[in-house]
Amino acid sequence: MKIGNYSVKHSYKPARIISDVLSLGITVLILFSTLNFFPLYKARINEIGEVNLEIVAEYRYSLTYRQYFAWIYPALAVIIFGVYLILILKNHRFAKYDITAANAQSVYDWYAFAVSLCKIPLLLAVLDMMYVFHQRMMFNEVRLFGFQYILYALLIVIVVRLSVHRIKGLTQKEKKSNKADDVDVKAKLADDDRK
Repeated sequence: MKIGNYSVKHSYKPARIISDVLSLGITVLILFSTLNFFPLYKARINEIGEVNLEIVAEYRYSLTYRQYFAWIYPALAVIIFGVYLILILKNHRFAKYDITAANAQSVYDWYAFAVSLCKIPLLLAVLDMMYVFHQRMMFNEVRLFGFQYILYALLIVIVVRLSVHRIKGLTQKEKKSNKADDVDVKAKLADDDRK
């Protein structure tokens, strides 16, 4: 992997490990919720069939096919993980920033952590959408849109903005330290001329 023109190593910091483990836990929860949804859904259809056979007879074919739409949510979780892996494993130019050999690894570490953090609100949004879908399929009344989706989007914006600010700070610190080194070298040369 390269950041700018410099090769970097794939490194794991404790905060990123926690973020990835939490994301993996949410993905496993989505998968197990989907697997547990099928028996509950069939039991609910049988329960409705005992009360009202006309509804079940009318929707019998669509009800069997509609339950498999629940697999969309585990698929979305896997797609989010796939995009995450692509983003952290591909080369990034970061043309707007002054990437040097000294700061390339720090920039990569911060970028990978920010991408890892963005997974969490996305997976939570998928989990909420899955909950609404399951409740609707079980014929329960649930609001389609909630305030939490706005909070997830806001959280992603904050993480992206914070990471851009941090990467900008990492690359600017390198510029300032180079200027300080130049001043020290000039001062040493001036002292040598006096002797």
